[in-house]
Parts: sequence; C-alpha cells; structure tokens
Amino acid sequence: MVPRVPARGRYDRASSASERAQQQHDVLLSAALDYLSQSNTRGELSVSVLCQATGMGRNTVYGLFENAQVITDTVVASCNAAVERALQSAEIATGTPLGAAAAFVDTWLAFCADSPAELRVAALWNREQLLRTVVGVLRQLVELGRTAGLFAADPSGMKVQLLSAAAIEAGLAVASQPEQLAPARAALLDVITKAAR
Repeated sequence: MVPRVPARGRYDRASSASERAQQQHDVLLSAALDYLSQSNTRGELSVSVLCQATGMGRNTVYGLFENAQVITDTVVASCNAAVERALQSAEIATGTPLGAAAAFVDTWLAFCADSPAELRVAALWNREQLLRTVVGVLRQLVELGRTAGLFAADPSGMKVQLLSAAAIEAGLAVASQPEQLAPARAALLDVITKAAR
C-alpha cells in the first residue's frame, strides 16, 4: 500500500518546507514504483494516477517533478542502481569458483525476494540494463572458473548470456513467489554447475 501525504493543511507544522517536500517526493516515488512494478505493460504513468494514489494535487506533483516521464525515469534508474548495488555486494572475485557461484546465487535471489518491485521494474522497463548488469557479474564468475579450469573459454559470450537469462528468470520467479527461494537457488546453482562441465 502506498503511503499518502497528509491532507492540505493537516501536515506536521514542526516540519520545515524542505522536509515536507522530501516526504512528498518520497511518497510520489513510492507510488510510482508500486504502479510501475504492477503494470503488465509499459503503459504510461500519469500524474493523475499519482495524484489519486497519493492524495496530492497536480500542482504539488508538478512542483516536485517536471512530468510523469521524469518520475518514471527516476524510479527506473533507482531500481537499476539497486540491482547493481546488490550484485556488487556478492563476493565473486574471492574464493573458489563454486563458492563464488553460490555467493552470486544467494546474493541475487535474496535481492529478488527482498526487493521484488525493484526487480520487476528493472526487468520490465529497462531489461537491457538489467541484463548488462547480470552479464557483467557472471562474466567475472565464468572467468574465475575458466582460470581454475572449470569453465571452457566462452569467446562468443553465449554461455554468459544463457546463464544471465536463467538468473533473471529465477529472480523473477522468486520475486513473484518468495517461498520458491530454496528450489530456485538449487535450480540456478545446478544450471551454473552444469555450464562448467
């Protein structure tokens, strides 16, 4: 449920104007994230939808953002950054290749379970960037495995592309059904292990 801002004249008078503006900004982005993550198509996010969801007036929305496209772009960029931060925290470059694979899978699927809206927005609204981010991490993983003699050379990058697609699909499954985390983890590790053979 998207939080709503207090009705006109009912805000906390102890808050400064900048604190109220920040609260309104955050509520708008939360409403936009909720809308964009539940949209099955890339339909336009409108100021009217945001006003209805948040209880804000159009003037307030336009005082914070130029238009709804700027809000959409802000939310999509934030979701992509969240994916990147999550994957950067995986300890890929250290340890054994199989340990690195487990670290990747655990970090990735934990992010997907904890941040399903961010994953769905990244997948729906900027799948190319999501794929580039996952490919980058898996390329490190495959290179680590190659130097250890577990992976064959992948000059075309096809193996990394296929592993990335499998990781994204497993992540989306966990985002939709968090109770599937354990089976998705086992299946994704199996895919990575089989690719090493």
